[in-house]
Amino acid sequence: MSQDMGTRHGPRMRRVYLATAAAVLLTLTTAVAVSLVRSSDDRPLVLGQADEVFPSGDLRDVASFADHVAIITVLSERERPMSAEEQAAGEGYAPREITLRFEKPLWSRAGAPPLPADATIDALGWSVKGSEKVPLVSGNGPRLEVGARFLSPLVLIDGTWSPYSYTTVLPLKGDTITGIGRPRSSYIIGERAVGETVEDFVTSLRSTEPYPVAAANASLSARERLALVRADEEANQAKTDTEP
Repeated sequence: MSQDMGTRHGPRMRRVYLATAAAVLLTLTTAVAVSLVRSSDDRPLVLGQADEVFPSGDLRDVASFADHVAIITVLSERERPMSAEEQAAGEGYAPREITLRFEKPLWSRAGAPPLPADATIDALGWSVKGSEKVPLVSGNGPRLEVGARFLSPLVLIDGTWSPYSYTTVLPLKGDTITGIGRPRSSYIIGERAVGETVEDFVTSLRSTEPYPVAAANASLSARERLALVRADEEANQAKTDTEP
C-alpha cells in the first residue's frame, strides 16, 4: 500500500473498508483478499482479489458455461441502505443495484434461454465510514459505472441474468476492448483481449468448441454443467494416475 493511501485513510478506516469488502465479495465468489488502491484518476478504491465461481482462463470456459455474449450498458444505479446496525455505527457496506440493458446477443450457446432486453442486478457498492464512501471493485474486473458499455458473457443463475464473471466484463471504447485502468493478471481473458474488436472476440468464440460434457448437457444450468465437467476431469485424471 502506498504511503499516500496510508496518509489519507488511517488504520481503523482501512480495516472498516477491507472487512466490509471481504464480506461482500465472499457472497459472490469462493475466496477473497482485499486491499486499498487508487484508480487511474486518483480515486481511492477497495480492491478485492477473488476466486470466482466460473472459470475464465480461456474461451472454452465461456463457450461451455456462459449462455450468451452481448454488449451491455449500465443504465442506472441505486444505493441501498446499510443494515440498521451499520447505520447506527456509522460505518459498513452500502449495497448497490444496477440496471443493465442487453443488446442483441452476438453469440449464444446451443439451448440457451432467451436473453431479455434488460435486468436489474446486485453490483459491488461502497465501503462507508461516516461521510466517506469508497467504491468496491473486483481485482481483475472493471467497476460497472452508469453510462459505461461493455462486452460481456452472460449467464442465468437462479432466475437472474448476470455477467458471467468479473474478469470477463470487457470495457469498450467504440467497438474496441480496452483495459480496466490498473494492473491485473495477464492470463485472464479480459487482459488478453485488450485491443481486439468486438468482432474479433466473437469470431474467436464462435470457433471454440465447448467441453463435450457441457455440450451434451445443454439443458442443465451453468453450475450443473460446471460440476459435471469438473467431475469428468477428475475421473480422467484418476484413470491416468492408475495406469501403469
